[in-house]
Amino acid sequence: AWAVNRDAAVALGRAAQASGVERFVQVSTNNVYGVGRGRPLTEEDESRPGGAMWGAYPESKAEAERELLALKSLDVRIGRLPFVYGEGDPHLANSLHWAARWAPHQRLQMAHHADVAQGLMRLLYAPGIAGRIYNIADDAPVTTVELYQLNGV
Repeated sequence: AWAVNRDAAVALGRAAQASGVERFVQVSTNNVYGVGRGRPLTEEDESRPGGAMWGAYPESKAEAERELLALKSLDVRIGRLPFVYGEGDPHLANSLHWAARWAPHQRLQMAHHADVAQGLMRLLYAPGIAGRIYNIADDAPVTTVELYQLNGV
């Protein structure tokens, strides 16, 4: 996780900077927020990754964000993704394995892959947003019950 999510991302950012690239979009995760606040999170919330379920994944993503945003003379924008799903993707069906331990009212923020692509394109081309972080997500999270319904269960 560290080699790919932090080291490779930062090396790519530095290579882009050295090559004269002006704008860099880093794909991150909403898991960098951590757990346990009991409310929807916004881009202004601090990053507190952790938790047994995710391991090094959110910590390595959070560190990559910090190091990339610290690069001088490179317009870095961060897109934080939730659980991504789409047509023909077994990801949604596979979610039932870990959602089986959730309370019926627990919520999961999701985003359709087409919306993720559109969000990342907007980050790439929007003027005047250097150094900003954006959550890319569907309009509202789904409950565990709704997740089961989406899977036809």
